[in-house]
Parts: sequence; C-alpha cells; structure tokens
Amino acid sequence: MEEKKAKRKMILKRILMILAGALILYALAMTFVPVAVLSGTVNRRYDYKNQEEEEREGQYVTTSDGERLWMKICPGEEPKGVIIFLSGLSGPAVTEFQAHADWVNELGFAAVLLELRAHGLSGGDQIGLGYKETEDIRAVLTEIRKDPVLSSVPVYLFGVSMGASSALVALGELPEIAGAAALSPYASFEEQFEIRMKRALVPPLSRRYVGFLIGTFLDDTYGEEAVLTKNPREEIQKAAGRPVLLIASKGDRKVPCENTLYLRELYPEADLWIREGSAHLVVSGNDLKNLRNDPEYLAKIEEWLEKITR
Repeated sequence: MEEKKAKRKMILKRILMILAGALILYALAMTFVPVAVLSGTVNRRYDYKNQEEEEREGQYVTTSDGERLWMKICPGEEPKGVIIFLSGLSGPAVTEFQAHADWVNELGFAAVLLELRAHGLSGGDQIGLGYKETEDIRAVLTEIRKDPVLSSVPVYLFGVSMGASSALVALGELPEIAGAAALSPYASFEEQFEIRMKRALVPPLSRRYVGFLIGTFLDDTYGEEAVLTKNPREEIQKAAGRPVLLIASKGDRKVPCENTLYLRELYPEADLWIREGSAHLVVSGNDLKNLRNDPEYLAKIEEWLEKITR
C-alpha cells in the first residue's frame, strides 16, 4: 500500500515538473520570440535581383534624414493628377507596379514609383513601418514640385500593406496629399500583432504581455511620440474630408481584414471594398504584372478615381 502511494506521488511530482517546465518555456517564448522576430524584420534591408535596367530608368532623391531613394516618374499626357505607388514591408519591388503605372497613364494620371527606404534600389538599413516613410513621400513631393505640369495637379497615394499604412500616415501628416488608396493596411503595428494573436488563439493575458513587449520595442526603436501618433489609426482621422479608398481581401492572413474594417470605423467617409479570397496584394493571384486579367479589380479602382476627380 505504501509502495503504491509512493509511486503515485512520484508520478504526480513528475507531471508537475513537466508542467512547470512547459510554463517556463512558454513564458520564455512569449518574452523573446516576438521581439526577436520583429527586430529581425525591421533592422534589415530587402534587396531584389536584376534591377539594373530599372535603375537606369529612374532617378534618386534624398530625404530630410539623409536616405537616398530611387523613384521613377511616368508622366503620361496632360495628367489630371499624380499617383505615387508604394509597396509593402517585404516586397514586392515597387517596379512590379509598372503595369499599374501604365494603366493609370491611360486613365489620365501621371504615376510615380517610389521605392521606400531599406528596399531595393533605395538606401537605408532599417524599415520605418510607416513611422519614417512620410519623409520618403515628402522628398518625392519636393521633386514633383519642380515639374511645371505635375506641380499644378493633385497628388494621390496608392499603397499596399506597409505601403498602404505609410500612405495613410502621410495623408494625415501632409495636407498637400489629395487622397489615398490603401490596400491591406494595418491599423497600427500593435493592432496587427493583436489581431494575429487572436486568430492564433493566444490567451488574453499572453496577448497583453506580448503587446507590452512589442510596444516597448517600437518605442525604443522609433520613439514613443511617433508610435503614439504616427500610425494609420490616428492619422486617418486627420483626413478631413479627403477621399480614401480602403481595400482588403477577406481571407488575407498576412494583414487580416479586421485592420481595414477598424480603419473604416474611424473614418466612415472612406470608400470600402472587402474582396473575397486571400490575395494580400488584392489583385487576383497577387499578380501585379497582369492586373488586366482582373477586370473586377480594375473597375473598382477606376470607379474611385473617376469619383474623386469629377
């Protein structure tokens, strides 16, 4: 009898030790993994192959904080507006939007392809997550003002993913921006983490803990004031009647569409399109080069452009 009790105690002790070890490993994972992943995501460059031809076709501008950025102006003929295209955190290269530039030229708009800092042909070794990219856009606006034709027409932003979020931040910061189309934007980087953790069924207490760590990392990296104020959630509310188009794919797992729906709540004047499917770049098959194979996508964008330039 005593021997059986001793065995049960030993088994219980081992179970408790395993559970304690699992909890310790879980706590360590929650403490170090998210911040390590985020640090590795932003403290780096994203380079693309075989861009020699694109480089020759473009030009360089320098931001107020010293970053040298590649851009390409596609002027079109007698443009009624300028559309600046911005790509995402990990790509694709903004040159993938050349088909968009050609298309909007046909619709009567000039186009500018801007490679954001720390990407491709542009300089820099740290991603700005939207906190710094307003300076990139400001540098392009300065360049555009040198052109007597382009300086006389309204300027719109068209961004995807981080480029979309950067567009919304710039819209709030720069009153000279006439409007913005934001495809798959995040409401703030903290919101993005929270939504993805909810989808992964991470417990609420763990989400709050990770959220605190992510917030601390962002504050240390970009500055507390920037994190609090220069995010799409705050900046879209400064749009002050300017046109905004918010688009997301219903099944997007990279930047869930809850971000877009939340931004629409904050700025009800925005036009909204939640598309079926999971394409993060919204266009069918994420195929930016063959957007003409997606008539629904073209129709939605063209409808909005016609609406804002009537």
